[in-house]
This record gives sequence, structure tokens and C-alpha cells, in this order.
Amino acid sequence: MKKLKNYLVASFGVLLLVRNALTTHEISNEGVTIMKKLFVISFLIAAAVCFAKAERPPLKVSVEPIEGEFVVFMPAAAKSSQQSTMGQIALLLKIENTGTKDLQLNKVKISYDGPGGPPTDKVITNDRILPQNLPKQSTQYWHQVRSWVQEEQKMYDTVIYLPENFEPNLVFINLYCDGYDQPFLVMKPMRRHSSPVAGGSYLFPGKAKDMKPGEYWNTASLHSTSSYGSQLFAYDMGVRGWDGT
Repeated sequence: MKKLKNYLVASFGVLLLVRNALTTHEISNEGVTIMKKLFVISFLIAAAVCFAKAERPPLKVSVEPIEGEFVVFMPAAAKSSQQSTMGQIALLLKIENTGTKDLQLNKVKISYDGPGGPPTDKVITNDRILPQNLPKQSTQYWHQVRSWVQEEQKMYDTVIYLPENFEPNLVFINLYCDGYDQPFLVMKPMRRHSSPVAGGSYLFPGKAKDMKPGEYWNTASLHSTSSYGSQLFAYDMGVRGWDGT
């Protein structure tokens, strides 16, 4: 809109110049008509360009994990007995390019808000997925990642870890594409994931009798979306043993 405003000011200046030329110089009726037409045409073209750049990319987006109308985050155990529970936002986006030309997704911004905490943004531009090509009339997927790349000796981690005892109730997802000044916006209510089983918690996938003396389970609830959402809320689990040393 700023570009359009600037152009309107410039066009008004051109209009004044044309008026001055008409009042101070003798110009044929045909010349006047041509000047007027050129002015109108140039104004319409520039205005159309400005408005086109202000448009949002032609996308259709669905979000997972979702329960009813609510995008859900994963409640996670505290890091220690002295700390409080926390949460994790790890999203999978199904993105459909409904337009007639290919698009290039270059940035994703995830914002969340709720009582007890300030509005927070996470801007993602380099996650080994972005920039991502979105061919016309096709469906692609983007998800948050948490993975160690051995050849780069680098951890890519775009998962959002919520502050202790903070539960957002709104999430805003902005998708930015090359050639568009405005992002495509998805706004959804948010809440914590609730287990649908009786008691509100899943069974632990192991038995104490299977463990040898000195062995214990070791796990972490820090998994990313991964593999097109197939590992949402997953746990990486293992067994460790104490050998007495």
C-alpha cells in the first residue's frame, strides 16, 4: 500500500504538469486527448501492479495435528522434578497451490498467544526444506524439523518449546512466497492434546519384568513432526543399564 500511495502522489504531480502544459502552451485537441489517455493508462497499469504485489499467494492450507477445530500442542513432562511441565508445538502443513503458476515458499512464521505469556513469533527460513517449490495445481507438505545432519555437523531444530506452565490458545501461521508482499495467513484456536483413552493417558509401552537388574528406560519427548507427520508426539526410547562403575 505504501508503494501505491507513493505512486498516487507521483501521478497527481504528473496531472498538475499536464494541466500547466495545457494552460501555458497551445496543444492541439488530439495532443490533449493522447496525453490524457497516456496518463490514465500509466496510472491503471501501475495501480494494478501495486495491488497485485499486495495480494496473498493463492494457497489452500490445512494443519495437523488438529482435534476438531483446535490445533493441538503436546504436553511434555518437566525436565526435572524441580521444574514444571512444558509443551511443544510441531506442525505439519498440507499446502495446495490453487493458482496457475508455480510458487516458491521462502519463509514460514508461526506465532502463538495466550494468557500468562507474551505473543511470540518463530520465523523459519532455513530448515533443509525451505525454500520449497510449490508447483501449480499441486499439493506439497511442510513440517517443523528436529534433526542432526552429520555431514554438516549441525542441528536443525524448528520445533517450538513452550515456556513452563504456558498454554497458548491461538496460533497464527504465515506463509511467504516469492513475488508477494503479503503472506497467506492461517489462524486457528489452540489447546493441549488430550489423550482420548480412559484415564487420559496412554499405556507405557514396556514392562518392568522385562528389565534386567540395573536397567532402566531412557526417553525424551522432543521428537519433531518428521516423515510427513507420521512421528508427531513420538518418543525416542531406549534402555540403559548401570554396571556399578
